[in-house]
Parts: sequence; structure tokens; C-alpha cells
Amino acid sequence: MDIIRGVSNIFTTTMHLDNGLQMWRYFPSPKLKKFQEGYNIFKQACTNHIYQAFDEIKVHIEWQTQFISFSAKIHFFGNAKML
Repeated sequence: MDIIRGVSNIFTTTMHLDNGLQMWRYFPSPKLKKFQEGYNIFKQACTNHIYQAFDEIKVHIEWQTQFISFSAKIHFFGNAKML
């Protein structure tokens, strides 16, 4: 739900920030603050999901590779230093 809220904030404020005088470049504005909040929410939620997916993949690979030989691991990973 955070991703949707963040993207919604980004989309609703982008039109106001892109059109007309872009005074937000020089003076802070409520629209810019809302855009930045939306961006931070989206970035944090996506980062959390990406790291969670990496952890799941790492566990899955570790589980699969525990049953293969050392030479097969070297072949699979391509470098013995990674093991």
C-alpha cells in the first residue's frame, strides 16, 4: 500500500511542478514537499521489497547448493572465492 501512496503523491504533484513557473527550484513549496515525501515513501518501500527478495533468493540458492559437490559449486558460481 505504501508504494501506491508514494506513486500517487508523485503523480499528483508532478503536473503542478512541471507546468508554469518553476519557482520550487528556488523556494520550497508544499507541492515539492509532497513530491519528496512520495518519492521517499516509494523508494523506501521498493528498497525493502528488493532486499527481502534478495534474502529469499539467497536462502533458496543456499538450500539448493548444500546438496551438490564442491566442484559443482565452483562450476556453478564460476569462482571459488565466492564460496
